[in-house]
Amino acid sequence: MVLGLMPLLASALILAIHRLFRKRDEAPADGVEKRMLAVMILPVVMGAFLIVLARLAPALMTAPIPEYSGGGEAAAMTGEAIDSVSQAKFDWLAWAYAGIPWVPVVYACVAALAAIRLLRAQSVLRTIARTALPLPEDTGIRIASVAVPAFAWGRHVIVPQRLLTGLGADQLELVIAHERAHLRRGDTGFYTLLSWIEVIFWFNPFIRHQAARCRLAAELACDALVTQANPEMRRAYAASLLTALKHTAGDTLPISTQTCAPTVFSPSNSGEFRMRITEIMRASSVGRKRSRWIAQALAIALILPLAGAQFVLSQNPARAASGAPVFSVLPVTGTISSPFGKRTNPLTGAPAFHEGIDFRGKVGTPIYAPAAGRVVTVKTDSWNGLTLEINHGDGYVTRYTHLNKITVDDTASVTAGQQIAEIGKSGRNTGPHLHFMVFKNGAPIDPATVLPQMQAAPSSKAM
Repeated sequence: MVLGLMPLLASALILAIHRLFRKRDEAPADGVEKRMLAVMILPVVMGAFLIVLARLAPALMTAPIPEYSGGGEAAAMTGEAIDSVSQAKFDWLAWAYAGIPWVPVVYACVAALAAIRLLRAQSVLRTIARTALPLPEDTGIRIASVAVPAFAWGRHVIVPQRLLTGLGADQLELVIAHERAHLRRGDTGFYTLLSWIEVIFWFNPFIRHQAARCRLAAELACDALVTQANPEMRRAYAASLLTALKHTAGDTLPISTQTCAPTVFSPSNSGEFRMRITEIMRASSVGRKRSRWIAQALAIALILPLAGAQFVLSQNPARAASGAPVFSVLPVTGTISSPFGKRTNPLTGAPAFHEGIDFRGKVGTPIYAPAAGRVVTVKTDSWNGLTLEINHGDGYVTRYTHLNKITVDDTASVTAGQQIAEIGKSGRNTGPHLHFMVFKNGAPIDPATVLPQMQAAPSSKAM
């Protein structure tokens, strides 16, 4: 959810915004496409940061549980209704949860295959570049004996032997100028980065589409540098690309290999070649800078609500960081005056559903942590009085209200059996007691289900 699904949805929306603010068949701008790719990847970086933060500082990643009023409104749903809703919810979720452990396995397997394919392609290019013969003049140009498109690799331009005889001197110089432009721009490393981005995000078609547009934008930028330096050679330059394409057609490296390095054939379909030829022959280009900035601003604005959603979803790792809790200690030694379930509210006299267990005791009676955890909430209000909440991990949170005193610090880690507070009579009540609640994933459950040693023996008077 945090690293995969949420960023996938975000990248789809970002791409939709990007398309909305550009003309049909508009040539991609180099800087704009790079920034849009960065915005698409940013949600994954944010999600990874939140998950790491949830592991290192779980107290910071736990959202407070909604207030429990204790009034008649809270009793609208009976215990049977709660059980029914929970069962209906988890029947279908159980199947989904069963498949979750396999998601990382499938992702890792496909990513590994893609990485092997990429490393093999890079190895082929490296071998071609290493075995290519340098020109006597040592101009940074090397001649390859295999039929490949001219490409930039390291600090050299690799040119196939076939192009030396298939192109005129002027046309060959224009093709070489294109690859040298890639070297000056540092596109060799950038193309490698794009290839690894496609490996990591193999499941995200929107990011892979944007990576392809970044390649096309880089090729267009290099085409523009060549034509700006040689404006009178536009037609000859376009003809040289078509001639080079004919000489290597049907006998070139697979496209997966070509996209590892800057090359005149990096575009992967005929529509992109037509766009390049059109832009080469165009004397000037009128951009839509204002619309592009609006699109980027809207895309960045999506990050804020997305970060909020990722923060909420990242709480699960925080709560599960310590594994499933073991409730081994009763919170207090005393008589249970009101168990979990239906009852008559002693303050209002109205039927209600008691979402916890009341322990009668004297003011100052010690209260102990039933399991290891971390303090997440210390507060006071007029109904519950002095209140303490502890996160035990795995979605379990316990709440203690009507306290006289809290004996642990905010955000402190506690162990099972450690004293955490004292029974009191703060807030609205009929006498000193502890109102003890257990939450599972935010919903109150019967504490007796996690502390089976509790034997409810309610008296005639509820607290």
